[in-house]
Amino acid sequence: MVNVSVELIEQCLKGDQKAYSQLYRSCYPFMVSVTSRYIRQREQAIEIVNTAFISMVNGLHQYNSAYPFGAWLRRIVINTMLNEYRKNNRLKARVTFIDQDELTRINVGDQADLSEFDIERITLVKDCLPQLPPTTAQVFNLFMIDGFSHKEIASMLNISEGTSAWHINEAKQKIKAIIEKRSSKDK
Repeated sequence: MVNVSVELIEQCLKGDQKAYSQLYRSCYPFMVSVTSRYIRQREQAIEIVNTAFISMVNGLHQYNSAYPFGAWLRRIVINTMLNEYRKNNRLKARVTFIDQDELTRINVGDQADLSEFDIERITLVKDCLPQLPPTTAQVFNLFMIDGFSHKEIASMLNISEGTSAWHINEAKQKIKAIIEKRSSKDK
């Protein structure tokens, strides 16, 4: 998580340039870890981090210290990424739409399927994410790791809840297949 003191935030709000620099150094690793789960190209991830930092600094006066700073910052980083996707129209080309028959086979609120993974396999999931299609990986991250609901994801990505659920289902199947393939090679 991010270790930022209220005093540092107050110094930033007063316009202290050294405090801004310290805030950037404190937030940078966390912001990179969030963006790297969604964006594979390092240069693009760093661009998002910098844009998100500017947004965070511009909105610093809105931060409520009663809530964790890291959660507030994570939301800014994710919203920045989503805004960039929308702006560049890259997402529309990657979204897979599904028909009504397929929707009936998907349990929209089902997060329990991934509980089949034991603790050792959870670490493998992170390694599998780059092998997923970009939108599927993005939806998986938003749902399983960042805890957004299908309704929230649908709103953020301008897709239906069913499409969000389809991406989760697709990610689960692909991750399981990758893990099973690795397990069979290890034997």
